[in-house]
Amino acid sequence: MDGFDHGGRPAIDQEGNRKIRHGDLGEVRLTGARSRLSAAAGLTVGAVLLVLATTTVGLVFVPGPGVGLDLTLLSRWSSSGPGTITAAGMLSGLADRWVSVALTVVVVGVLWWRTRRPDLPAVALLALAGGAVLMAVTKLLVDRQRPGEAAETATFSAFPSGHATRAMVLGLLLAWLLVRWRRSWRRFLLAAGVLALAVGVGLTRVVLAMHWPTDVVGGWMLGAAWFAVVLLVLRPACTGPPRAGRHPAAAG
Repeated sequence: MDGFDHGGRPAIDQEGNRKIRHGDLGEVRLTGARSRLSAAAGLTVGAVLLVLATTTVGLVFVPGPGVGLDLTLLSRWSSSGPGTITAAGMLSGLADRWVSVALTVVVVGVLWWRTRRPDLPAVALLALAGGAVLMAVTKLLVDRQRPGEAAETATFSAFPSGHATRAMVLGLLLAWLLVRWRRSWRRFLLAAGVLALAVGVGLTRVVLAMHWPTDVVGGWMLGAAWFAVVLLVLRPACTGPPRAGRHPAAAG
């Protein structure tokens, strides 16, 4: 009988994979379709809730532009010297819109090439692209004015910071990938460095007087929350990455 040995146990091929009976293929496809629908529903619900929560924070709990601590911190940090401003501009450029698009393509492509499995590229694509969409929608809903000259030159509104959101999602993704399979103090240090860089990108937006500090905090929170939602919903397998070129069916 297909899929079972003479003793009635599931048949195993030479590579240790269970053989699937022809009659089981329909059930496998149906289960896969249900799983995809469930993931899509979970991501949709998570995205809507995050937009509502972040918008509520931006409209209710965040003070008006140029009030209190926002104004104090912006005045202090944006008065830095020319060298600091130049360095902040270079660091901020790591999370520019088109740089982020290019990094998304590279990360997704490398993950597929190295693993030949769909779950990890899906995590990267949905986290990076989805975070950008949620950030853009929240900006439209909150419509907070940027500080000073940025209010005249910037294309989008202030809350939440797009650079802070993109940097946090990418930083968490890279840190998670670094410690996912091999955990050592070097990898943890490197992951911590990546996250510190992500936080630094957000701070540069205040130094450059492009955002209020609370815009940056809102971007960090949105980016971190969305990445957590993607991981919880997709739940990528915890097995080690297969070698490049290995057939997907043998990857587990």
